[in-house]
Amino acid sequence: MRPARMSKKTLRRPFRPTVSLADQATERIRDGILDMTYEPGSRLNEAELVLSLGLGRTPIREALNRIAAEGLTEFEVNKGPIVRPLNIAEVNQLFESYSVAGQIAAAYCRFEDPGLKGDVLNMQERHRAAIKAKRPLDVSYWNYAFHTRIAASSGNDHLATFCRRINNHARRINTLFYRLESALPNYPQTQLEIARTMHRDLIEAIERKSHSELASVLDDQSKTFRIRFARCLERAPEDQLNRLCARLRRR
Repeated sequence: MRPARMSKKTLRRPFRPTVSLADQATERIRDGILDMTYEPGSRLNEAELVLSLGLGRTPIREALNRIAAEGLTEFEVNKGPIVRPLNIAEVNQLFESYSVAGQIAAAYCRFEDPGLKGDVLNMQERHRAAIKAKRPLDVSYWNYAFHTRIAASSGNDHLATFCRRINNHARRINTLFYRLESALPNYPQTQLEIARTMHRDLIEAIERKSHSELASVLDDQSKTFRIRFARCLERAPEDQLNRLCARLRRR
């Protein structure tokens, strides 16, 4: 999926006025899951979503079916769809899967894709702009965007679908730790420096058309992702940490 062109002054994700009501419902419910407006383990009530989102039952149902297919919800008898629980075991599995997805994207990247470098540069710029603007959900989106753009260059829909699914799940963790980081001292200078360095290394690997270099860069990013999340948990204010622990509840 390639975001529409936007002016440099626009930081948010592209607004697409022509998308269907089902697309709108899917994005809004997905965003609510990713930023934990809809908490792990909570029920997604169709009637309540119709009222809160101002959309009809048909697009809401279609959206719930799509999100279930993405694995962000589960179905429980007598409860209907619930947001997939997020616990420590799930977080560890996500980190492992995220690392594997990066290596797959690197191994099958087609550097001859004419739009690859330009698209990735554009997405990286928007990623940094979202960091400056302290918009965790948008930061996680643009991180997702350029990683999945690399996977899409493979031309293999099965691989690209797997990478999109894993990166979409990782956005829940991304959004969490971006929000925690935004409360730390020296934000956003430290985060921007990390992003600039990693973005530069990624582009250089693409320019050199090196699968091994790209794999190394994405592996470093995966490890950094894990380390930053752990450090955020250590440094987060106690009230924020208590709320986070409450959300990372076990089933």
